[in-house]
Amino acid sequence: MNARGYARALKEAYGIDSILVYPAGSSHNNQRVIAEMVAQGYWVQSYRSLNELHDIARFENVTHSYFMNNGMYSPLWMKGTKRISHAVFRSFEPFGDVYAYCSRWLLKRATSVSERLARFRADARGRERDARVLAQRATTQSPYTIDFSLRPTWVPHCVYPLAGDRTAFRRKIAVPSTAPLVGRIGGRSEFSDPAAQKAVGTLVESLPGVFFCFVNTEPFLDHPRVKYVDYLNEQEKWDFYAAGYVFLNGRLQCESFGFSIVEPLMVGKPVIGPSPKRNRYMDRNHVQLLREFELLYSSSEELVRIVSRELSQPTPVGDLVESVQCFRGGPVAERFRREFLSNH
Repeated sequence: MNARGYARALKEAYGIDSILVYPAGSSHNNQRVIAEMVAQGYWVQSYRSLNELHDIARFENVTHSYFMNNGMYSPLWMKGTKRISHAVFRSFEPFGDVYAYCSRWLLKRATSVSERLARFRADARGRERDARVLAQRATTQSPYTIDFSLRPTWVPHCVYPLAGDRTAFRRKIAVPSTAPLVGRIGGRSEFSDPAAQKAVGTLVESLPGVFFCFVNTEPFLDHPRVKYVDYLNEQEKWDFYAAGYVFLNGRLQCESFGFSIVEPLMVGKPVIGPSPKRNRYMDRNHVQLLREFELLYSSSEELVRIVSRELSQPTPVGDLVESVQCFRGGPVAERFRREFLSNH
């Protein structure tokens, strides 16, 4: 998702071409997404070995290589390019030519802890880390090692909203055109807060005219007004957002960036997420996005109240849309070029 967005943003803003590469045969490949990107005109190419990855860089005159992971050291690299390391979780193992996080909150959180830990990098844990990195480098001859003098930065993901067809989506899941619809989309196992699941059960019984749709979600409640959808392509996802009134984020780990939060906000739909009281160790970028709109719940009962409030007196669309304009293609392309490409 993020690589596709960056490729489009850089091309539109600066005329920069991108190649989206993926390891052939990986169990993590989503063939539907790959086919969708090809059909949309993205330059997509597979590789079967590290040497093939190096060949792509050489033959196509690649200048920068972008890799996203959890922030821990990775031995993947492309000869002749500047390596961009983009972290989506709190790990702090700076390496590459640029090392960044996917949100300002995550940068602050990861480095505030890591700077203290870095003082003790000669201890047993540091020695274990160094041995791991040495072994990984040996497999790929990577020139990169962990460099605590590297200044981390941050670059957010970008979102390109599409015009959604609410009628088509409601027809698809057999929901009446006038019925309020509460939705959820995200990782299949990540609607994980028991309080959120309990609140849905309460809402189903207390609001008999309201329907619910859970996309890519493990079923947890059997009811005729609770719909489950396994997969949506990019256009169908925006149809879903257009059809919904309110969206839920019941992920106890919550979000270091949060596509499933930013995307609905981008089209003026409220998203309700867990307060840090639900899990003191959760990622909290969503708190920065939702707190001003009072869209954070700390209990099942509070979630029920917020959903009911938003169905009767929704947060102004314009306020929600304005809050996430910084994640559109243009502003993100500008920051991407400044932090990842300039002087690197």
